Amino acid sequence: MNAMPSGDAIVAIVVVMMVAIRDGRSPERHAHVPVRGREGMPVHPGSVTVGAHLFRRSHVSTVAARATTTMHCVWWASSEDGIDVFVRAVPGAATSMVMDASGDRLRIRVAARAVEGKANHELCRFLASACDVRRSAVSITRGERSRDKTIRIAGIAAPPARLGDHGK
Repeated sequence: MNAMPSGDAIVAIVVVMMVAIRDGRSPERHAHVPVRGREGMPVHPGSVTVGAHLFRRSHVSTVAARATTTMHCVWWASSEDGIDVFVRAVPGAATSMVMDASGDRLRIRVAARAVEGKANHELCRFLASACDVRRSAVSITRGERSRDKTIRIAGIAAPPARLGDHGK
């Protein structure tokens, strides 16, 4: 007998697909929900099976909340005159580019060495050109001598989409 997956099963499917996409795996591989468990045994009414994973219904919402939280980008925040961008700078690259925009910091490779402020200057220049603002609108507010920096970009309400798409 063909049965439709329950609401919890659909939530579990979406969670597993979101985690697969976030981790760079194929979501189709994880998207099936068997009506019966292993060896043809019926799935316990208090659980949801997604692929080889078994979730309790009470834990499905917790898993969904964790997956959506980790998918959320929190590397920027609005400020009174623009936005604050939380950056992890990696100096010494061949070209300046965004490496990763999925966590709590925007990881940027900087095409300058960390000597006498050259990497900071290149980082501010790169962010100014990526956000289409003047170089004077970009300033380092925290982390002048650290890889973890907070950079204020004045004159914009949100970062452009190209900053979050890994520089593609």
